[in-house]
Amino acid sequence: MDYATFDESNLPIVLITFSEKEPTHEEFDAYLDTMYKIYARRQPVSFVFDATKVKYLGSEFRIKQGNWLKQHEALIGEVQKCFVFVIPNMMVRFILDAILLITPLPAPYVVVKSVEEGLAEAAKRLQLS
Repeated sequence: MDYATFDESNLPIVLITFSEKEPTHEEFDAYLDTMYKIYARRQPVSFVFDATKVKYLGSEFRIKQGNWLKQHEALIGEVQKCFVFVIPNMMVRFILDAILLITPLPAPYVVVKSVEEGLAEAAKRLQLS
């Protein structure tokens, strides 16, 4: 099972569903590479990150994510209309807050409790609904 699966069937909304396991280095790199390829299209997009199964992400990966966001800040800010995080777990919300303290996001974000709510919020931010 992959760490992150990408569903592009509702473009410009992309649903990214994370597994409950800690990623390998290869899986985490593949996740970042796939996100970059979507951003590189330079089309408006809103990622909905389904983190309902996520339990923990090690500091090494949190730092790598933060550095990646800094590296691609201009591109992300150009095309990302809104980050939507589906996080019902308070501990995972705490981890997200820790990441955002280190590296603020280059686009607005919202945290919701269900995928359905996340997809609706993304459509609203993209002015699709």
